[in-house]
Amino acid sequence: MSALKKFNETRRLDDCDRHLAALHSAHPDGPPEDHPEDPMSDGDVLTAVKRARRFIERADQGGL
Repeated sequence: MSALKKFNETRRLDDCDRHLAALHSAHPDGPPEDHPEDPMSDGDVLTAVKRARRFIERADQGGL
């Protein structure tokens, strides 16, 4: 293994460790997605779908 490749792998692991440590200090009980959320009502789902459709339509028309 070349010294440069070893350096890059070590640096990548160090960066990952730093990010994990920062995440753990910000959320000691685990990442926010690990906590259960309130289920969406039918109206919330419909609103989200309509918003996504409008976003896609604007993107197709070059509005973004």
